[in-house]
Amino acid sequence: MSSAKTRSVTTVLKNILLLTRNVDRSVSFYTEGLGLKLMHHSEDYAEVRDSNDFRIGFQRVDSHAFTTTGYSPILNFQLKDGQDIYEQVSKLEKEYGAALDGEICKDDNFEIATLRSKDGHMVSLMKIKYDEQIDDEDGLNTVNQEATLDPRQQEIRRLLDSLKL
Repeated sequence: MSSAKTRSVTTVLKNILLLTRNVDRSVSFYTEGLGLKLMHHSEDYAEVRDSNDFRIGFQRVDSHAFTTTGYSPILNFQLKDGQDIYEQVSKLEKEYGAALDGEICKDDNFEIATLRSKDGHMVSLMKIKYDEQIDDEDGLNTVNQEATLDPRQQEIRRLLDSLKL
C-alpha cells in the first residue's frame, strides 16, 4: 500500500449540494445577494457557480429533518476589492432575510461576517486587507508571497487557497 504522500488525487470535488424547501429563494439569495451565476434552475433543483466555476446545487426537499438549521457546511465567500462588508451584510439582511450570526470580526488584515440565509444555510463573507496585494482578473485580492503573516493568518490563507473561492 502506498503512503498518502505518494498517492495522486483521483477524485475532484464537483460541487456542494444544499437541501432547501424553496429553490427559488435560495437561487435569489446566492445570485442576487452574493453575485453567483445561475447555471440551471427548475422547481426541484438549481445550480449556481462562482468566478472559479465552483458550483453549489440546491435540491428541494419537503422533510423538515433535511432542512433543520445547523452550522455545517459554512460556505466562505471572499469579497472583491471595493466591496464593503457592512454594506454587503446589510443588503443580505434587508433584501434576502439573512441574519448575522454574531458580530463582524475584524483585525488589521481581515473582516469576517457569518450569516444564516432564510433557508438556514450558513455563509461567511471575508474581506482581506493586506498592505501588499495583487488584484487578479476577478478583482479578488491575492496576497503577495513576500507578505509576512502570523501563524493564524497563514492557516486562514491556506484554507482559502484550498477552497479556491
